[in-house]
Amino acid sequence: AREKHCFNSLCGFISVRQDIPPDFVLWPVSTLGEKIYINEFFVYQDAKNGNWWLEVGADAVVLGFWPQKIFGGLHNSASYIACGGEASGPSDLGHPQMGTGYYPFSHEKIYNSYCQDIFVVNEAHDTVYANNMETFSNDDHDYGVFMVQDRMVIYGGPNSY
Repeated sequence: AREKHCFNSLCGFISVRQDIPPDFVLWPVSTLGEKIYINEFFVYQDAKNGNWWLEVGADAVVLGFWPQKIFGGLHNSASYIACGGEASGPSDLGHPQMGTGYYPFSHEKIYNSYCQDIFVVNEAHDTVYANNMETFSNDDHDYGVFMVQDRMVIYGGPNSY
């Protein structure tokens, strides 16, 4: 079976905020070598009805949910999470930039895109650090990804236009 990705409401996401659409642009954004803006995301399964909720920001603003009924493998729980970036564009133009546009040579957060402090909600509904983390890239030439610490993944790369 082909794996499907869901980035917006076209695949079943139910928005509960009219002022923040599911494909909103994060702002402000970090600038290479300057202030780092941190975005927090929380996705969890409601223990009562099985829906998967999305919250953003330090204030845990609820954006909406994916109904349990649209999932097969995520019906009762999840055994795998992923974070990172995806870059796409017209195939005749090559690959677009991901993150800062630099291949991640340095372990410094100020120069790279990264995911840090990745938590999961376990069967007891406790929030705990994720374990057994690994990295993946389907294009090691244009993009890089690597583990820096136990719970930090750095990724990115230049464009090839």
